[in-house]
Amino acid sequence: MLGSPWDLVTVVIVTYNSGDILSKCLDHVSAAKKIVVVDNASRDDTLKVARDYPGPVTLIVNDRNLGFGTASNQGFAQADTPFGLLLNPDCMVMPGCLESLVAAAQDFPNAAAISPLMRNEEGVQDIWLRAPRQLDSHQYFDEVAGPLCTGNASGAILLWRMDLWRIVGGFDATFFLYGEDHDLCMRTEDKGYPMIVEPSAQAIHLGGKSSVPSLKSRIIRDWHIHWGSLEVEARWQERAKARKRAWSMVRYYGGKSLLYVLLIRPKRVVGNFVKAHAALTWVLGGSAWSGPGANR
Repeated sequence: MLGSPWDLVTVVIVTYNSGDILSKCLDHVSAAKKIVVVDNASRDDTLKVARDYPGPVTLIVNDRNLGFGTASNQGFAQADTPFGLLLNPDCMVMPGCLESLVAAAQDFPNAAAISPLMRNEEGVQDIWLRAPRQLDSHQYFDEVAGPLCTGNASGAILLWRMDLWRIVGGFDATFFLYGEDHDLCMRTEDKGYPMIVEPSAQAIHLGGKSSVPSLKSRIIRDWHIHWGSLEVEARWQERAKARKRAWSMVRYYGGKSLLYVLLIRPKRVVGNFVKAHAALTWVLGGSAWSGPGANR
C-alpha cells in the first residue's frame, strides 16, 4: 500500500445540533484526505464548529432535516476515494483504527463494509451479531480473537468500499432515522457481499450524544425506532406479521398511555403515546416523514 491509508478514505459525518461534540470527533479523523460534514438544519453552533475547524472539511448545509440516511448519501456522493468512512459525531476513532480497517478491507476484497470493535464510554465491548437472513441480533460478549463475519454492521462507524456502496445503492430514503442501517445491511447481504468486524480496529461510541439530549430528541428517537423496526420487518420477513405486531403495539402502548394519564405521570404518557402513534402511523400506511423531526 502506497502512502497513508488516510489518503484512501473520505470521512462522512452527519450532524444535527452536534456542536458540543463535533470538534472532538473531527480531531480523531483530522488526517483524512477529505472530510464531509452534512448538516441537517442544526440550530446550535454546529456550522461554526465545522467552518472553523482547521482541516480538510467540506460542509454541506441542508435547510431542513433530511434524515440520517439521505444526509449520509449526500456525503458519500462527494467521495472520490476508494473507501468512505461513515462516522457518527459521538464516535471516537482510536489510534490505528483506520489503518486496521483499510488493511482488513484489502484482506477481504469481497467485503462491502468493515466495522471496528466498538466500545462504550466504560470500555465495555459493544458488538451485536446477526445470523444470515435473520432480523434479530444478539450481543456478543466473548473476546474477539480475529475478524468476524456479521450481517449486523452498525451505522455509527463503518468503512465502506465505495464501488460496492454504489452497487448496493446506499441508504433508502424511505427511512428518516433508525432502521436504515438494518435495511442497508439486509440489501448488502442479499447481493452476496459480506460485512466484517475487525477487532484490531477500535472505536469508542458514546451512544445517543450526537445531539444534545432533550425530551424532543427522545420523542424523535423513540418514534422512528418503532416505525423503522416495523418497516424493516415487513420488508425482510412477513408484512402480515409486522401488521400484527403493529396493532399489538398500538393496544399495549396506547393502553399504558391512558393509564399514565390517570396516574398523572405526563412523561410516561408522552413516551407511550409516541410509540403507539408510530405503530399506528405505520399500520395505516403513513411514512417515516409523518413522524416528529421529519420536517421536509
